[in-house]
Amino acid sequence: MGDAASDRDKIVDATLMIGWYGRIVRHPWLSPDWAEEDMYSLFAAGAEAMGWSSSGPGDDDGLWGMNDAGQDRAGGATTRLAWFQVGLPTHRAGGPRPLPLQPLATCSWDAVARIGDVAADGVQFLVPLQLAGPSAGRLEAGLNPFHAADPAARTAATVTVDTGSNDIGRRRAKDLLEGMAALRTGPFRVTGPVRIAPTVDAPQPPLVGDMWMGPSRHPVEFDADLPEWTPDALGWLALLVAEGARRAGIATTALVGISREGAAGPGGRRR
Repeated sequence: MGDAASDRDKIVDATLMIGWYGRIVRHPWLSPDWAEEDMYSLFAAGAEAMGWSSSGPGDDDGLWGMNDAGQDRAGGATTRLAWFQVGLPTHRAGGPRPLPLQPLATCSWDAVARIGDVAADGVQFLVPLQLAGPSAGRLEAGLNPFHAADPAARTAATVTVDTGSNDIGRRRAKDLLEGMAALRTGPFRVTGPVRIAPTVDAPQPPLVGDMWMGPSRHPVEFDADLPEWTPDALGWLALLVAEGARRAGIATTALVGISREGAAGPGGRRR
């Protein structure tokens, strides 16, 4: 009873987040105490320049409202490098729209890359699936650039979808996979079988606190194959997962992680 009550107190709102995991070598022209810009200011400036941010999450002028961002100390092993938090409009004229996962991936990556040379092993999104609008048209329209990708850049990856203490992600995992398979994915591939982790509490991912129905209890995994390991491709794949989840009737905030094969995942676990 106590667990159910605490779950009801969790915040399931319009927050969208991204965290990048990997290694970074700081640019040599930036001194250790350089503080003219921080991760928030770099991200906010880039989003404003592209017309992606608005003055608040209730505005219709941009894709998101600026909330927060931060940089972590990178150690020798794969770790979280930086995180970014935005607020999505909850009411749009014409109804829900595709979630801005590609712009968020691109803009946040550009901010991290301003600090140093980055080798990303994984990315983790906190995705408010309850706000996801139909995305098939956006996905299909965004495929063309990937047909020009270097064949040698193809990357195998693991996709993890975690709805926390709400087991809907596990119960509808096959529907999610079928929803993705029904879409035209071009050079992207997401395949089964669905791998379901044991139903025991997993370590709380460091990216989020009470903004989802955590802690992690029901993660499911799929295999994926990407035409390239770039922010654009990772954002496209995350949007594909969101559309598959929407079609499967998964309408709660979820963690979506994408990890390169053989790399430590966004939660710090070796895949």
